Amino acid sequence: KIIEGLYQKGTYAAALERAQAFLDAYPGNKYRSECLAIAANAALGLKDKKKALEYFAPLMKDTSRPDVLATAHLTAASLAEERLDFIQAAKDLRKYLPLAGEQKGTSPAEVLKLRRKILLLGWIGGDPAFTRGLLASNDVCGGALASDCERYKALTDLMGTTIDAICHISQLNQQAPR
Repeated sequence: KIIEGLYQKGTYAAALERAQAFLDAYPGNKYRSECLAIAANAALGLKDKKKALEYFAPLMKDTSRPDVLATAHLTAASLAEERLDFIQAAKDLRKYLPLAGEQKGTSPAEVLKLRRKILLLGWIGGDPAFTRGLLASNDVCGGALASDCERYKALTDLMGTTIDAICHISQLNQQAPR
């Protein structure tokens, strides 16, 4: 409760320090997941994304609580996207996808946008096998997104090595003067 109170007051450095001390002193404690979540969010509050990922990584393995997992996967995806690691961002969002429907206030339209984002990130990530896996999956490409996925599949067939071409275009765009 002390660590949580420090975090809620916005004293992120103190919360992070106390959380780490707790984790070091009581590694198997039943509140480990909650402490990892507070530490990760405190690190984000300090804008230390690398440190936040250090806490989110074990959190994603340790907990089965949907709310904690959802936050961990969503934050990890966001950080991966900021690092331009689009494949990892898509993987983390895909892990978040089944949890998104369980979150209060998540509409079907928001879930559909999430599925589109996973597809797009996988597409621009440059891994043909991963992209083909997304295109063949029902969790991403089923239902309302089936027609979008068919377009991606058709484009892939037309272009042959679509992913390589997209990566090349992306590189050219990055090199272009602005």
